[in-house]
Amino acid sequence: CKPNSGLLNTFDSLTPPEQLALNSIDLSRNFMGSNGVYAILEFVSIQTTLEHVDLSYNNVELEHIVAMEAIVGGHNCLKSLNLSGNPLTVVAARIIIKMLVANERLTFVGVDDTSIDDEWCERIATYC
Repeated sequence: CKPNSGLLNTFDSLTPPEQLALNSIDLSRNFMGSNGVYAILEFVSIQTTLEHVDLSYNNVELEHIVAMEAIVGGHNCLKSLNLSGNPLTVVAARIIIKMLVANERLTFVGVDDTSIDDEWCERIATYC
């Protein structure tokens, strides 16, 4: 799936994305769709100062978590990622744990109001 080109063009028109000094981005409840999520992931991948990303309640699904693994796992600054309110399951929880293991700076991943059961939520919490 390709990123939403309109959203990417909006970011590009503001300032070259690699020159923005963003600390936090809150996109909660934006319902940006699958292509929009991919555009945000591409944007996050080049934001070297970004510490907090909120993608809660955006219909982020397993395919997005799979794409997110490489981006978040290797991100130099990211400390928190809120994925609450998305249709995530145990399979996504396993990938989230891989992200937490790969990125020791990541100290919070929100998974409230998902389909991830309590046992896996606790496992995620132990890696934070």
